[in-house]
Amino acid sequence: MIAKKRFVYCHHPTVFYKSSWYDWKHDYKIGVFSILYKYLFQVNIKKNTAVFVQQEWIKTEFEKIYNINNVIVCKPEYTEEITSDKTALDTHKVHFLYPSFPRTFKNFELVFDAIQLLDDETRHKVLFHFTTIKDNPHKFAKYLFEKYNSMPEVDFKGWISREELLKLYNSVNCIVFPSKLETWGLPLSEAKAFDKPILAANLPYAKETVGDYEKVSFFDVNNPTELAQLITDFVDKTIKFQGNKYTFDTSNQLNDWNAIFDFIFKK
Repeated sequence: MIAKKRFVYCHHPTVFYKSSWYDWKHDYKIGVFSILYKYLFQVNIKKNTAVFVQQEWIKTEFEKIYNINNVIVCKPEYTEEITSDKTALDTHKVHFLYPSFPRTFKNFELVFDAIQLLDDETRHKVLFHFTTIKDNPHKFAKYLFEKYNSMPEVDFKGWISREELLKLYNSVNCIVFPSKLETWGLPLSEAKAFDKPILAANLPYAKETVGDYEKVSFFDVNNPTELAQLITDFVDKTIKFQGNKYTFDTSNQLNDWNAIFDFIFKK
């Protein structure tokens, strides 16, 4: 029996990622996926009634790569969750948070490189918090911990509960998000929920996720000097945020699972 209607939800972002020797060395699966998924996605993709993706930029890329015109943007469901509780942090420091799992494309080392470019006075004032790295058996996590744990500006945390993460969001001064690749970038949405200043990758996914927001500036994901300057300006309270505006037509977007299933069954 052949289905009259077919639908596919394409979530994995590595189809757009150009892997490097660095990826193959520290997390070879990223290299494999970056090659494999491009070809897996194209198998029978034109036979689908609709192809679901999470953002407009992905829709544009899918239309270009696979020459299709039935791509539908389905934003992931996000329920805003905040807390008034806080984590006790050193009040003499300016605290930055990068909540992410240690994958090579998450671009952790850009932050470490930027820290080392700061002048001594600024370095004494900052503390950068990273989640899921301490005591993580993942190869890349162990590499990051061994190489950078001795830096006094770095606080490597292990796995923390959702409650603790929310308290940390509420306690830090700024969110840093340098990832080179995301299908959404949930920490950006979470940072907005807490009305936190954001320093984010100057990439389409980040701008689309951030949407309309004043307290955000973007940096080149390959330029630690640019990030170091933004950090310095933030610490000195001289930063002038770039801000961001959402420029896409949202009239045809699906915004939750119910909308997706309504689309499928009514199509």
